[in-house]
Amino acid sequence: MIGEFDEELFSFLSSHHEPGRFCLVGADDIVGAAIREAQRSLTMDAQASKWSHAFLMGEVRADGKPYIFESDLDPDFERPQVRNGAQENRLSKWALKQIEHAAVLEIGVPNESVHNLMGAALDFVHDEAFAYPIIQLVGTWWQMIRAQVWRPNPFHDGMALYCSSFVRYCYQQVGIDPVPDSIHLSNTSPEHLWQSPKIIERFVWRRKETKGLDE
Repeated sequence: MIGEFDEELFSFLSSHHEPGRFCLVGADDIVGAAIREAQRSLTMDAQASKWSHAFLMGEVRADGKPYIFESDLDPDFERPQVRNGAQENRLSKWALKQIEHAAVLEIGVPNESVHNLMGAALDFVHDEAFAYPIIQLVGTWWQMIRAQVWRPNPFHDGMALYCSSFVRYCYQQVGIDPVPDSIHLSNTSPEHLWQSPKIIERFVWRRKETKGLDE
């Protein structure tokens, strides 16, 4: 995603950065709003979800910057290419003015498992077979409105994972599933992650102009 950098949001994300945690963000652009609206049937209040994207917090690298692991469709306007699928990026990528809501979530990954979690995420980043499946988003939406998220996504491809299913899959590789198994991996949404029964700590941020609207 490309947009104007937000120092306050970056400070929030950085202050709660810890390898093994995951993040949710909710964007107010066209794509973000559509993803949030599509999850309306999953929220507790039947309103649009606050969340449009999920990513896993990684380590601070040699450049002194905190990094993240995510699955995203990321066009590069400086080069004639599109980065599609699992990738590693700086945390600052999602500290943008169009983000209305952000959350850093802790599910209690044991210290001895964090290293393996980072390794699993890196494996996916460097496995070019893992792509970001746009059509699978349509399948997830269809299963949500039919209240059949327990069934496999009709467009599921075992080598294609979008953002929230990618985060869930990484945790599964170290024996942790943040989402009940009644929800198929291929239908995992950001809202499902937000409602995870495994969460033991939540850090939540909202843009000032949105605060008070959903108190």
